[in-house]
Amino acid sequence: MKPKKVAIFATGWGEGVLESFLKGIVEGFKDTRTDLYLFLCYTTNYDASDVRIGETNIFSLPNLKDFDGAIIYGNSLDFSDVFDELCERCRQAKIPTASTGRRAKDICFVSSNNYTGAYEQVKHLIVDHGFNDFYIMEGSPDNLDSNTRKQACLDVFKEFNIPFDEDKSICSTLWNPEVSKQRILSIHNSGSHMPRVFICANDVLAMACANTLSELGYRIPEDICVTGFDHEIAAQIFDPSICSVDQDLPQMGKTCAEVIIDSFNGVKVPEEKSIPSFFWPSESCGCMTAHDLSSKRKSACKRIFINHMADSLIEDALSYIDRTINRGNSYEDLRSLFKEIYTSNNEYVGDSLHIVLEPQYKKAIASTEKVFRVKGYSRIMDAVFSLEKGEYFTSNTFASSKLVPYIKESGENRFFMFLPLHNGDDNYGYIVFCDDLSKVNDYNRLKKYVSRMDLILVKFLQSLTLNQLNTILKDINETDPLTHVKNRTAFEALQEKIDIQINSGENPEFGIAMFDVNKLKKINDAFGHDVGDSYITDCCHMICDFFKHSPIYRIGGDEFLVYLSDDDYINAEIILLRLRDKMDELKEQNLPLEKTLSSASGLAFYDPDSDTCFMDVFKRADEAMYENKVIMKSGEDIR
Repeated sequence: MKPKKVAIFATGWGEGVLESFLKGIVEGFKDTRTDLYLFLCYTTNYDASDVRIGETNIFSLPNLKDFDGAIIYGNSLDFSDVFDELCERCRQAKIPTASTGRRAKDICFVSSNNYTGAYEQVKHLIVDHGFNDFYIMEGSPDNLDSNTRKQACLDVFKEFNIPFDEDKSICSTLWNPEVSKQRILSIHNSGSHMPRVFICANDVLAMACANTLSELGYRIPEDICVTGFDHEIAAQIFDPSICSVDQDLPQMGKTCAEVIIDSFNGVKVPEEKSIPSFFWPSESCGCMTAHDLSSKRKSACKRIFINHMADSLIEDALSYIDRTINRGNSYEDLRSLFKEIYTSNNEYVGDSLHIVLEPQYKKAIASTEKVFRVKGYSRIMDAVFSLEKGEYFTSNTFASSKLVPYIKESGENRFFMFLPLHNGDDNYGYIVFCDDLSKVNDYNRLKKYVSRMDLILVKFLQSLTLNQLNTILKDINETDPLTHVKNRTAFEALQEKIDIQINSGENPEFGIAMFDVNKLKKINDAFGHDVGDSYITDCCHMICDFFKHSPIYRIGGDEFLVYLSDDDYINAEIILLRLRDKMDELKEQNLPLEKTLSSASGLAFYDPDSDTCFMDVFKRADEAMYENKVIMKSGEDIR
């Protein structure tokens, strides 16, 4: 049976929070043949606009009409316009959709009862500890979860007649722990009153506050109490353990899955489903915790070493990728080098990985004008590397509507994770990891891996573009502007190259044909230098027509050199005789002086027994040319 397809949209910040939610989704679909497609990015309110565009562009990849359902994890999606656009696309695709964190029309809103959890937390601080001096570190002003938690605080303050100045005692952090840190430093350094309790919108903010306060010499909870929200494992083992609220994210994810499955089965889905949250008092408010912190902290200590090893392995792997890709000199090299990399080292990515690039990336290498897509993805994409269950996908291009270049049917539910590859808002493509939910939890490593891949692609593109520009500049520098053959600078580079080969004992096979244009002074005097230049060009083109397989150099005003190679080297004497016969034909046609092309010529070949350098061959060819010129002079005026 063909599996159902469900799209999930999320940002990756929040470490274990998102993983817990996703585990709930996976659990919810375990008895339903369903493949999950997670479209993931890392962006925040404080990113530059081009970075935000480049990251959230991954959400535009799927055609939702090809899906059977969608889940939008709005808790960490700080951009209402992005959320609204996703909801509208789901409505247009007419697929069952569940959202968290933000409400939307015609979409089932799945929530944890943030209000009750936050209410119980603040009431506990007032009733059980007697605190009455509070400061709120909120998340984003337009975030539903943050606002719900803040409103619960305000309602408790009002119920217990706790004075609270909203203008002076609330800091909008935009979920950035650095903002909360700086706010505490500002209060401390100004000598202002330090609040007795800091209520934080999530555990990350709470840990940042607690750490900053400890560094300033405050004791927690003896001097100041700090609370959080989410009940992350990091907050549980923090010293002191953070007083927090558990949203039960696994159950929230499972409930989202149940909403979609009910829709599959024709069951009417309510506008909203809410699950309970659970308040956990702990050390940071002065309580004993119900958790076995000793064993959890011991496990965390062991994970420090494991994480250090994992970080080292990731860094080694990324450095290896960087060094290997740096060897490439073409787009095709990029393809073969990725295969070399993941054939020898795929410990992090496993047996399935897909690196997909926009066709514009390849075109950008061959052009100084780089025009990348900013929104959306091309209809046809390039699978620069595709490994699926240990098998390589050999076709280069595929329809982007497939999302994954090749999927090997296994009969089991699959999990695909898509992340954008970009430079600012320049869309390079995307990368797909498969069947490994744990990567979401290790978001620092995952973010590092993908960000480094971005930089590797940027460097590769810049390197090849610079190489191409250098080639263009070299060609300009080594091209004669009149005849468009190689010039004296290129000739000197050739001489140096051949001398190196001779000195190293390579004994290259080559010959030299020298040409000196006849009658140039006479034509210049009679018709002017413009006609003389045309005459030089015509003579040069005639030489090129006969010596088609060899580079030609203009080494003086009216002198040309042919570096004989390939068939021209083998047949040089025959070709030169044909060229001389052609000039004789022109002479017999009684053409105007400027159309009667004529040049003296001479040949010489490298002899490893007698020649010690390039100039030895050059001198013999030059002497042969002047001998030919003397013969030609004896029959006519060729000055």
